Amino acid sequence: NDPSLLHLFLIHYVAYGIEMTRPVEDWIQRAGEKCRETGFTELGEKLIAHARHESGHHKLMISDLRALTEQWNERHSATPIDPISLIQSKPPAGVRQYRELHEGIIAGDAAYSQIALEYEIESLSLSYGAKLVAAADGALSNSARDGLTFLREHVALDAAHTRFNRREIMKLLAEHPDCLDALVDTAARALEAYRQFVDD
Repeated sequence: NDPSLLHLFLIHYVAYGIEMTRPVEDWIQRAGEKCRETGFTELGEKLIAHARHESGHHKLMISDLRALTEQWNERHSATPIDPISLIQSKPPAGVRQYRELHEGIIAGDAAYSQIALEYEIESLSLSYGAKLVAAADGALSNSARDGLTFLREHVALDAAHTRFNRREIMKLLAEHPDCLDALVDTAARALEAYRQFVDD
C-alpha cells in the first residue's frame, strides 16, 4: 500500500537479482551435463535444451533497474539512487545462498535435483509474481511500470516451464523413486534461499 516502499523493493529486487539470474543458463547447462555423466541421460538432455531458454534474462533486470531508478530519481531528487553502486555493492546473504546452492548441486552427486530447484523457483512466478506485478501496476507511475519486464515475462512464461518441470520430476520419480529425498531437500533449500533474498 506504500508506493515508495514498493518502488524501493523493486529497485533492490532487480539490482540484487541480476547476480542470481546472470549465471542461470550456465548452471542449468552444467547440471544437465553432470546428469548425463551420472546416468540421468534423458533429464540431462532436457536440462541442456532448457538452459538456452534462460539466456540473457539478466539483461531484462538491468533494463528494469535503469527504468526504476530513473523514475525514482525524478521523484526523489533529495535521495537519488545510483544503480551502478547498487549493482557493485556486496550481494546480500540470499543471493550468496542461492548461488552456493546451484554450485553445490552441480558439484554433488544429485545433479538431477536441479529440476526441483527450477520447479520451485519458477512456480513462485505464478503464485507471487503475478500479485507483485498487479500491485506495482496499481501503485506506480507508467514510467516506473516499465521496470517490470523481467517479472512480466516470467509470469507469462513460467507456467509452461512449471508444467515441463513437473512432468520431468514425475518421470524421474517413476524411474528412480530413490531420488525423492534429494529432490525434496533441494526444493526446500531453494525456497529458503529465495525467502532470504526477498527478506534481504
